[in-house]
Parts: sequence; structure tokens; C-alpha cells
Amino acid sequence: MQLTLGETLYRLRRERNIEAKKICEGLCDEATLSRSRDDTRAMDVLLFESIVGRMGVTSEEFSLMVTKKEYEYRQWKNNVYAAIEDAQWDELSILLEFDIKETSWINEKLQKQFYHYAKGIYLGAQQEFKAAFEELKFAQEKTILKKTLQDKKMCLNTMELHILMLSLLYGVKGQQLDEENARQMFGYLEEYIYDGVLDIIEKAKVYPKLICIGLHCFDESMMNEEKMRLCEKAIKLLRANKTFHDITELLRLYIPLLEVSERDGVGFYKKQYEVFCGLLQGENIDTGFRPEVVEEPKTKVYLISEYLSSKRQEKGITQEMLSEGICATETYSRVERGERAPSRKNFKALADRLDISWALYRGEIVSDNFKTYELRRLQRRANIEGRREDSLLLIRELESYLDMSVVENYQYVKYQEYIINYRLGRIHIDEVCEKLQELLFLTQNKKIDTLNLVYYSQTEMEIIAHLAQLYQKCNKSEKGILLIETLVKQMENSELNYEDQWNGFCFLFRVLAGLYFSIGNYDIAIQLSKYVKKIIVKRKDGFNLPEVLDEIADNLEHKGKQYSDEYQKLYRYTYYIADFFFIEKITEVAKNYYEENFDVNIKWY
Repeated sequence: MQLTLGETLYRLRRERNIEAKKICEGLCDEATLSRSRDDTRAMDVLLFESIVGRMGVTSEEFSLMVTKKEYEYRQWKNNVYAAIEDAQWDELSILLEFDIKETSWINEKLQKQFYHYAKGIYLGAQQEFKAAFEELKFAQEKTILKKTLQDKKMCLNTMELHILMLSLLYGVKGQQLDEENARQMFGYLEEYIYDGVLDIIEKAKVYPKLICIGLHCFDESMMNEEKMRLCEKAIKLLRANKTFHDITELLRLYIPLLEVSERDGVGFYKKQYEVFCGLLQGENIDTGFRPEVVEEPKTKVYLISEYLSSKRQEKGITQEMLSEGICATETYSRVERGERAPSRKNFKALADRLDISWALYRGEIVSDNFKTYELRRLQRRANIEGRREDSLLLIRELESYLDMSVVENYQYVKYQEYIINYRLGRIHIDEVCEKLQELLFLTQNKKIDTLNLVYYSQTEMEIIAHLAQLYQKCNKSEKGILLIETLVKQMENSELNYEDQWNGFCFLFRVLAGLYFSIGNYDIAIQLSKYVKKIIVKRKDGFNLPEVLDEIADNLEHKGKQYSDEYQKLYRYTYYIADFFFIEKITEVAKNYYEENFDVNIKWY
């Protein structure tokens, strides 16, 4: 059995040694948290995400099963975020006509908070700073108590932090906050975000934005030394997390400070600033400072209706057979159509009959210890950075914490072991292909060839992607293409979009691009790689960006010299981005390749 939301929260809170009172303050009473653990009450998904965020953990670590109605609300929220990001203020105004009564099944307090937050942003965009400040006060009062900012043990999530950050900005611009109160508020937020419990992923989203807001609000009263110190802390954080949130504004503010102090490296920072601007502008992303834009955690979701339907079809049983003794067949039929949600009791019974977890949490691994998720992240980062022996040690440490009789845990650990050992030359390619196929069949029951909807976990998608890569090395690229494109067609039958499982699809599309490249179809390879680039630039993902830029450049170079301006630019971009994030291997390769193949008289670095 995988963990329920309530049990997950309990174990996570104990792991991080955070008082239940602090987590619940302003959100819910402690009894709600307790009842969710003992399974006497299902926790609202919005409340779950808010509480997880208050414990400093990104909800991107979790996968949630949601009803169709909950997913529709999430899509509305996504549209609001998109309108804000694209500065589509007329569209945002229309979206804010949304009637909260239509979503009474979802946490009302958190819905109202988000509504006032979005309305405050809309008013701020109209330069109505006083009114914007008041709307954000309404949003703040929903969950943030007045005494919170004076409490050294406060717990706030990313949404609450962004509300406070915008309140600071609009309060100064609308003259609702005097200098002393504004500086005090800035100080509280700066200390909490940088030194508090926040996960590095969430910290990297909000800290650079706070620093830019602070430098704008206190431009005349803040000393240059303090400005430099804050900018350098923000840049260090982005490099550690390999993301580039608010990077253009941060560098724009930092470079003049370097020039005044006569520090070395100003020219190089200017080059990096130009590259980041070029990348963002190439995807039609505004490079000016956008304090109102913050990336919401991308919690992966599964639709209960689709999940039950896909698993029922995999089992080869009818709706009548599945629902017998649990509920009326017509009732179950409505569940699969998304017209109603199953009761908690019925959902458990249906899931048990399908041999799937009935819990509302589904991840790559199953554990009652959050340390396993942190170890997994460290191990995956070691993979990305090419530290294979370190990765192998981490996967062995992870294994010591896991129950290896659970199929998902066995599948994840063995998949990682096989791939790492193959890359270290310890397993032959034919053997690793056979072992990966066996691992995949543990959970997919050899249903890979069907075109019906099949839900794939992150682990399953990565296994398929690696299998396809191995087929390419065995001169079987067409087999790899068929494998990935079948998966994509299966998921196209879902109402969910790719971004709800984006980490998995990012890797799949990159592998697919490589497969098409290997058979000389550069146009499709470029199209796929550019799609990946668009998403990872939007997500500010510095981990994958240099390699994707290099892949596009390589494809263009193979197409012919007529594309030389474009691919030389992309090779330069690869170098500067990899250098900014201290990805030494890619930096050195890009530098050497450029010097060997292109005009070295162009002072590109």
C-alpha cells in the first residue's frame, strides 16, 4: 500500500521536526491534520499542497490522483497563471469573473486567497497600487496571521511568500508602507526564504525575485555593498539549483555594481546577460522585470476516472465485473466518464480489486521516510552531472531505506543500477536491454503495444526512453521510434496535457529527437528539440538547457552551412549557459569544439 496524503504529511512533518501548530496556523485546525492521517477524513488537494509547501517541500515531488472537477479548477488556475505570465490583462479580467460557488467541493479559503491574489496582480498591472495592496491584504488575511512575520518559527509556502513580496512592492509604490516598515518586512522575508525550511527548488523561485524587489524599493537607501551581497547570494542559489528565475533582472542590477567596485569578470557577466536575454526573447518571454510572475509547483496529477478505466482495461475485465458488490454498474460508468467521483470507500474497494494503490499519493518510489526522496534527488543530480560512481553509491544508500519487496521500489532501484553499470562498461548492451524490458513488464503487463490510454510513471517513461536509446546504438532506431511514439499516442487519449508529466516527456522527446537524427531526419529532430527547448526555457531549467541547445545546433550543422549563423550562435549559448551553472564537462566540450570548427577570430568567450 502506498501512503495516503495524511500519512505522507505526518511522516514528512516528523522527518523535518516541524510543529503541527505552525503548519496548520491560519490554514486549518490540527484535528484536520490528525483526521487525515487516521483515514477518517480525506484531505482537500489544495490544502495538501499548501501544507506540504509550508514544510518547505516542493509539491513537484508528489503525484496526486484528482477528480475531473478538481482538474478543471487546476486548469482554470493554470490559465490565470498563463494570462499573468503573458501580460494578457483583458484575458485575466475575464478569467476573474469565475464564480467560486461553482467549485464548492474544493477548499473555499484557498480558492478565495488565490482569487484576491490574482485580482491584486491585475490591479497592480493597471498601476492601481493602493487597490492592489488592499486585495493582497485580503489574500494575506486568509491564511497568514498578523503575528506570523515576527515569529522566528513561521511556516509559509511559496504562494504566501509571493503574496507578501507583492504586498511589499505595491505597498511601497502605493505609499501604503513607510521605509521603516518596508525594510523590516524585507528583512523578515529575506532571512526566512534564504535560511528557513524552504526546499532549494522553491527557494530558487522566490529569493531572486525578492532581491530584485528589494533593490527596486530601496534603491536610494541601500548601500552598494549590501546590494552586491544580496545579488551574489541570489546568483549562488540559482547556480546551486541550476535554474534561472529572474536572471536577466538580477544580472542587470548586479553588473553596474561590479563596474563601480572594479571587480574582475564584468565582461563575462555581460556576455551571459546577453545570452539569457537572447534565449528568453527567442521564446517570446519578456526579459524585463516581472515581479508578478512566479512559477507554481508542477504537481503531477492523475485523473481518477482515467486511471481506473486504464487499469480495468489492462486487467481485461468489464465495468460490470469490476463494480459487482461495490456499486451499481451505472454509478461506476459515470465515474469512468468523469461525471462523478467515487466515494472514498468505493474508491478503495475498486482500487483493491484492480491491485492498485487506493491512496491519493503515487510516486516513483514508495516509502514512509522522506529521506528517501531527498536521496533520490541527490542521486539523480549525480546522474545529470556525470558522477556515476557517486550515483551508484547513492542508489545503494537509497536501497537500504526502501522495502524492496514493493515492485515500484525494486523497479526504480534496479533500473538505475543497470543504466549506471552499463555506462561504466560493466554490463553489455544486449543484457541491459533484456533487463530493462523485464523491469518494464513488472508494472505494465506487456500492454506497451496497445493504443488505448495507459498511464506511465516517471520510472516507466525513463525505462522506455533508455530502451529506445539502446536500440539506436544497436542500429534499430525505427524500433526505438515506434516504442516512444506508441507511448505518446497512448497518452494523447488522456485529458491531461504533457506538462503534468513533463519531466518524463522531456527525456522522451529528447531521445526521440536523437533517434530521428540517427536516421538523417534532421527536420523532425530539430522540431522535437525546439519544442523541448521552449518548455525548459519557460520552466527556467538550467540542468537540461545546455545539452538541448547543443543538440539543436548539431542537427542544424548536419543540415548544412546555410544554417551556420544559427548553429554557431547556439554553440556559444551552450558554452555560456553551461559555464554559468558550472557544468564543466559541457563548457569544455563546447569551447574546444567551437575553436576547432569555427572562426576563432570571433571573440565569442
